Amino acid sequence: MRLPWLFVTATIPLALFVTASPARATSRHQDREAAIVARIDKTMAEAYASDRPGAALLVAHKDRVLLAKGYGMANLEHAVPVAPDTVFRLASLTKMFTAVAVHLLVAEGKLGLDEDFRKHLPDFPAQSHVVTVAHLLAHTSGIPDYLDRPDSMKWARGEFTVPELIASFQDRKPVFAPGQKLAYSNSNYVLLGAIVEKVSGQSYGDFLRARVFEPLGMKRSWYDGSREIVPGRAAAYEPHRSGEQLDWTRFQNARYYSPSAVYASGGCLATVEDLFAFHRGLAEGRLLDARTVGTMMAPTVLADGKTANGSQGGWQLDRVGGRRAVMKGGALPGTCTWYLTMPDDGITVILLSNRSAGEPRCGQLAIELAGIVAGG
Repeated sequence: MRLPWLFVTATIPLALFVTASPARATSRHQDREAAIVARIDKTMAEAYASDRPGAALLVAHKDRVLLAKGYGMANLEHAVPVAPDTVFRLASLTKMFTAVAVHLLVAEGKLGLDEDFRKHLPDFPAQSHVVTVAHLLAHTSGIPDYLDRPDSMKWARGEFTVPELIASFQDRKPVFAPGQKLAYSNSNYVLLGAIVEKVSGQSYGDFLRARVFEPLGMKRSWYDGSREIVPGRAAAYEPHRSGEQLDWTRFQNARYYSPSAVYASGGCLATVEDLFAFHRGLAEGRLLDARTVGTMMAPTVLADGKTANGSQGGWQLDRVGGRRAVMKGGALPGTCTWYLTMPDDGITVILLSNRSAGEPRCGQLAIELAGIVAGG
């Protein structure tokens, strides 16, 4: 017998409410997520015009990729657009690999964080204070930055061996006693790269390939690559310069900056997808245990007991929207890179660009994008 319409409407809604509620919650979540992705996509499209040097972006939330996309051009001369698998110079994001390499050797008992680094590089002139491996990692060594020189751009066109790089700064006086303050210095990571080579018996590039890139499936990551054929490599561009004026609507090929000049402080290449694999590898303990990763990202405590805004693994510690953030940036002529993670919120933003830092400022942009995810 057919039930009266009133009875049907009186009994069915309760069942619908019970079964449909999770679906509605899922729908609301999907709508929120779609709105976040749309805002990010719009922000990036406005920052990187389709006919100018661009950027690749990967944004993830709780290890799920929300957006991986290219914007603008990887190569202006051949009209090749940026894609998520475009390969970029990483500049100082290389230091993340170097820090992990050091901690891999520490975990094997081949290296100690509290050792005087000269134990492994005895040809380096004696210092008035002990400078430890940990001081190098945290940029608290006091050793001056070898790239801070008036002829830096001209000098960096050359090709250098690791001993030649070290010789370029080993006789410069320390700028402060170890542990007294935090001052960013590329010299620290040149020395760490040399230590990795000495302790492991492998070249820096071979060590990264065998111990970091291959275990994590980072198939589009290289050290140096200046003479290699690197499929999908982005060309590097700077804004057109007239005297001291920069025109960010016109671009020219970036001035050459030798990968050997930056070595373990800035000589790697990768994609946003490979960097996310690196991020996941650290988060999942596939390279180092959770305690070691926590140590690497812990704040640096200076000699006077104050806490610096840098970590023991060389990352910058900051806040986004009041929430804890760990980040690292890099810049070279024709390169601007940024890695940012918010550990408590599971948010990761990786931005790699083939134009010089300036317009946009990729670090500020990455922070803005992370804020969209956190606040959305």
